[in-house]
Amino acid sequence: MAMRRLLVAAISVAVLLGCRGKEKPVSASVSPDLRPPAVAGSFYPADPVQLRTAVDGFLSRARRSGVAIPDGEEPVAILVPHAGYDFSGPCAAFAYAALDGRQFDRIVLLGPPHTVAVQGAAVYCGAGFQTPLGAVPVDTALARAIVGSSSVIHDSPAPHTAEHSLEVQLPFLLETLKKVSIVPILVMGDSAILDSVARSIIDAVRSSNGGFSRTLFVISTDLAHYPSEADATASDREILSAFCSLDPGKLVAADRAIMARKLPKLSCTMCGLDAAYVGLQIARAAGATMAHLLDTRTSADAGISGAGADSVVGYGAVLVSRPAVKASRIPLKEPLTTDEQGFLLRSARTSIEEYLKTGKRSASTAPAGNAHLGERRGCFVTLYERSEAGLQLHGCIGMHESALPLVQLVPEMALASAFEDPRFPPLTAGELRTLTIEISVYRTGVVPIASPDEFVVGEQGIILRVGAAEATFLPQVATEQGWDRRATFENLCHKAGLDRDAWKSRDAHFSVYVTQAFRE
Repeated sequence: MAMRRLLVAAISVAVLLGCRGKEKPVSASVSPDLRPPAVAGSFYPADPVQLRTAVDGFLSRARRSGVAIPDGEEPVAILVPHAGYDFSGPCAAFAYAALDGRQFDRIVLLGPPHTVAVQGAAVYCGAGFQTPLGAVPVDTALARAIVGSSSVIHDSPAPHTAEHSLEVQLPFLLETLKKVSIVPILVMGDSAILDSVARSIIDAVRSSNGGFSRTLFVISTDLAHYPSEADATASDREILSAFCSLDPGKLVAADRAIMARKLPKLSCTMCGLDAAYVGLQIARAAGATMAHLLDTRTSADAGISGAGADSVVGYGAVLVSRPAVKASRIPLKEPLTTDEQGFLLRSARTSIEEYLKTGKRSASTAPAGNAHLGERRGCFVTLYERSEAGLQLHGCIGMHESALPLVQLVPEMALASAFEDPRFPPLTAGELRTLTIEISVYRTGVVPIASPDEFVVGEQGIILRVGAAEATFLPQVATEQGWDRRATFENLCHKAGLDRDAWKSRDAHFSVYVTQAFRE
């Protein structure tokens, strides 16, 4: 697999030109609860005043170029380099300057390991990272949720100890966003492993407070390593074009095509190819539809003695965005706690088991201290049958709004999904053993939108109404099926019994909603 080959190369090759700074590392007094800086004094200045001056200078020059997020768009992710600041700082600044005035609940950092190999993903779940500009806390709740979502994702601090690819992003984040929390993730593996990593991160972020709308993804990678400047420029142009297509498959294909040409001294097209591959999958799930190339350059552009044009490292800055949706229009209700989720899952299963045994509906009462269970919210209950082929749909029924509290509504929808979904035969007692239950609880009401462009794929559920025909997809459906916005609407029309282009009609009306999904 191309991605695994490149990341192994990233660990083994000498890191020169664009991958190292000029100074020797220095030690600093750091709280034992924080990861200390590994490359302060080598990749960037260890002195806080000098560091702030350097970063602000890079940002000022980028801002003077007029870099900004286009009107009607909001950022989903940025792709930035991670070399020494003298080499890649001016390039990275273009992406960070575009974030001016934005606020996020957390930043998910995706990068390659350069010193310790990783199989899957290594998440840093400690208290935070220390920098010369102050401490940056880790969003430990989201970090642990990501770790708990997959067997190939681990709470593993060792690969982060000496790693520079994520650390060098922190001074820029502190100077542009001021107050931030982070989830540092190093990724490496074959395509199957990386696909699993991407799905797990998508599910965890979607279920978190704020979901995709309050999360920025930072993809850290340098570009062509060590060819001539002319070859690096051509390679970078091709790989960045593939990245900006937002198609992970095209990114991998471009890498393979470039490497097959065996350009002299080219060791990789992207040292963070795995991170970019995972990042694109996440960005698409978060509704990304556009990518803007903001800056490209090579280490030769730094004008530093010894960094000539015969052997260079390439850098690029890209902004990935989606159509803007005003968050004020969709206020989020509090998410259910882990205990409340567990109670509803048990309640759903019990209601089905009791009905199969007695033919009667069982009553359910919320335990004390679980206030959300008494709230009147919409919900859907989805049933899956486990098999060697994976999870197969066996029923999905719900209500966008209800006069019943969740503690009563969930058992009712579980029974409806088991026995009343016209697409499937009624559930039998023999199928209980292989049954998996998923519940999607609404965190918003149903919000009409003026245009289908306002729909955020992967974050929002979508309702289509054309005359008397109506259909909906829960937020996770498009991601699970690998659909973009257009494919989602076409399949939604098909589900409603309409022509696949009916969503383009003037008679088509759309609404969105946000859910919290959890399963057994």
